[in-house]
Amino acid sequence: MSTGITLPHLFSGFIAAVLLFLAPAAAQAQNMATIVLVRHAERGTDDPRDPGLSEAGRARAVRLQQLLADLPVQLAWTTDYRRTRQTLEPLVASRPVTLAIYDPRDLGAAVERIVRESVGKTVIVAGHANTVPTMVNLLAGKNLYADLAESEYGKIWIVHLREGHPPTIVPLNY
Repeated sequence: MSTGITLPHLFSGFIAAVLLFLAPAAAQAQNMATIVLVRHAERGTDDPRDPGLSEAGRARAVRLQQLLADLPVQLAWTTDYRRTRQTLEPLVASRPVTLAIYDPRDLGAAVERIVRESVGKTVIVAGHANTVPTMVNLLAGKNLYADLAESEYGKIWIVHLREGHPPTIVPLNY
């Protein structure tokens, strides 16, 4: 007999529980941000200069949307590459989310802008194997994470920022 609960639903519920645990009182919401960072899904081979997602990557992008279905994501950030935009397309298409572009060549400025525009919101950022861990490190204020391996696509970091407190960082795999 099936319980009707699938692994994506359990994981989505887990992420929602993590965010609820990290969430502050509503009165403090204007001084916080929750930033979900993810590497783009598996890239295809269709264009060597700006590849889109492979079939596996498109499936992972849908899975990401399903896993984050219950999160109140209000803003999505990507680099101006097809694979990062396509990773967030299912999520953006499923709700009224603004999609913004950041420049991966200046991660310090990108992180400052993302934090500034994320206050009081839950946002998602899609990047690359060598940019997402660096962005998490910049948010943390110290080097905690190395670049991802070229074959590693299933890592998510949930970074909770609250004024006057150190960041809370929850790394997950999906």
